[in-house]
Amino acid sequence: MNKKITALSSAAFAGLAVLALAAAPTAAYADDSATTSATGTSNNTLEVTAGGLNLSGTTNGSFGSTTVADIHSSGFDSKASGKSISEQPVVSDFSGDTGAWTLNVTSDGVFANQLGADLSISDSGSAADKFATSAALGTSTEAKTIGTTATQVANATNANGVTNLSYAVDLSVPAGTNAKTQTYTDTLTWTLGTSVSEGEGEGK
Repeated sequence: MNKKITALSSAAFAGLAVLALAAAPTAAYADDSATTSATGTSNNTLEVTAGGLNLSGTTNGSFGSTTVADIHSSGFDSKASGKSISEQPVVSDFSGDTGAWTLNVTSDGVFANQLGADLSISDSGSAADKFATSAALGTSTEAKTIGTTATQVANATNANGVTNLSYAVDLSVPAGTNAKTQTYTDTLTWTLGTSVSEGEGEGK
C-alpha cells in the first residue's frame, strides 16, 4: 500500500514538472530591426604649390630727336614737349605668401654723365597705380629722380595676383649743354624683390 502511494506520488510530481515547464513564459529577445548608427571620417586634400614673383611689361622707349643747337640754346625737356616715355610694369605675385614686394629702378648714368641731364619717373596711372606704400599702392604723385642707386617706385603689401603699374619717364637736359651728334642710350634696370633696403625710395 505504501509503495503504491509512493509510485503515484512520483508520477504526480513528474506531471506537475511537465506542466510547470509548459507554462513557463518565453524569454524576451532583442528586436533585430532596432536602428543603430556609426560614424567615420575621410580626408580629401588639395595640394597648392608656390608659383613665383615675376616682372613684365618694361619696354624700350625714345624721347625723339633734337639738334645740337637747340640743346645748347634751350636745353631739352621731354615733359614740356610731350615726349615722355610710358612704362607699364606688370607685377605677378603667385608666391602664395604675404603678397609683399618692392619695385626699384636704376639708371646706368649715361644721360647724367654725358649730358648733365636729369632723368625722373612719375605716376601716370590711376590712384591705385601710384607709388606704392600699401595694398592700394598709395596715392603719391611726387616725381622721383632716377639715379645710379635704386629708386623705389612701388612697395606693396597684400598684393597677391597681378598688379598693373603705369609710369612716365622724363628727361631734362639743361641749356648750354654741348651735346655730340649721336644717339644717347641710357639703360634702366627694374628690380622686383620681397624686401626694402634702408634708404631706398629717396631717389639719388
